[in-house]
Amino acid sequence: MTESGLPTSEHLEHLDTATIADLIENLLPAPEAHRAREHVKACPECQQTYDALVKLSEDLAEEGRADIPMPTDVAEHLDADRAGYLSSARIAA
Repeated sequence: MTESGLPTSEHLEHLDTATIADLIENLLPAPEAHRAREHVKACPECQQTYDALVKLSEDLAEEGRADIPMPTDVAEHLDADRAGYLSSARIAA
C-alpha cells in the first residue's frame, strides 16, 4: 500500500486501453470512473497510457487527424479489442 492507502502497482491488474480512453472521454459510469481514476493514480504503467492518450488527443485536436499517425502499439491494441468483440458478437448471434 502507498501512503495514501492505495495499493501499489504490483498488486494491480492493468486497465485496458479502451477503459482508459473511456475514462478520458468521461464515458464510464461514475463508480467505474472513480475506480479507474484511483487505479491510474496508483499504477505507473496505466498512468503512462493515460498520459499518452491525453497527449494524442491534444495533438489530434491541434493538428488534425490526417497529420498525426496513430502509435503502432495503440493501433495494435485497438485491433485486438475489435477482433475480440467481433468474435464474441458472432458467437452470440
